[in-house]
Amino acid sequence: MSPLILGVAFLEWYSVTSSNSFKIKSIHLKNNISNVEVIILGSSHNQNAINPKFINILCSNLAFGNQDVQLDSALFFKYATSMTKLKCVIIEMDYHTLEQKNDADYFRLPWYYRYYGVQIGPMTIAKKLSLYYSNPSFFNNFVRSSLKPGEYKYIINEFGFVENDFPGTFDDLQYDSIKIASGSKERLFSIQAKSSPANLPFNKGKINAIVKFCRENAIRVVMISTPAFRTYVVNQDKARKERRNQFIDSLRHSSGIVFYDFESDPRFNVHDFKNDDHLNSAGAQKFSEYLNILLLQITRGA
Repeated sequence: MSPLILGVAFLEWYSVTSSNSFKIKSIHLKNNISNVEVIILGSSHNQNAINPKFINILCSNLAFGNQDVQLDSALFFKYATSMTKLKCVIIEMDYHTLEQKNDADYFRLPWYYRYYGVQIGPMTIAKKLSLYYSNPSFFNNFVRSSLKPGEYKYIINEFGFVENDFPGTFDDLQYDSIKIASGSKERLFSIQAKSSPANLPFNKGKINAIVKFCRENAIRVVMISTPAFRTYVVNQDKARKERRNQFIDSLRHSSGIVFYDFESDPRFNVHDFKNDDHLNSAGAQKFSEYLNILLLQITRGA
């Protein structure tokens, strides 16, 4: 067998068998499917903000970086009927949520197929069979950094939450508010460029379907906006935020959902964030403990 084939086989084997946050989340859900009471959907905002370790209710955080509403919906409807004790669904409703949608060739789609049995659109046989093939450059870097001596190693708990953040933008800027503010507009612009109001009808339809199912099955829907640093808030497009708020208000009136807006929560300071719009692991503990109180009230009437 040629060295090239052996090399690719090793990369595939290592990519599949190595422990990672995405894989652990799927294992935790499947192992606890009949007992999970709360599931969390969303992108990296919810992924980084909510550590189920500090939630006193069996909770599965399925949020992940760049996970859009379409993937949220696919995950929810794949497992909703199997979660017989499900009492509450937490939906991320941050500034960007309603207007973002991944491209049809988004590189993580094969991950959802492999680990959750979820398929969004057509997928080649190669991508179904090979995790490495879904994004060779990503997995080359992953394997290289994992095997490199002295490289930073993540600590991932049983829920798939990373408990030791790699130092982020704010750490690089020494948590200096002036330095953070100076480049904040450019950092937010790169995020806004990936969004479009054209995605609103599609995403609203997916969320409405989740809300309808929950209403019919006595499951509470809680929408949240996670804490963000002030540089993220002040640079937002007001029209986009108003479109989001109008949708939330319509659901409040028609379906009785609740919305908790933590975006400008004064309890969080610069040292709770890794960058403008993501909490670090210490900030996540703080937020998760606050959220825990709300969830106990909602699910237990405490």
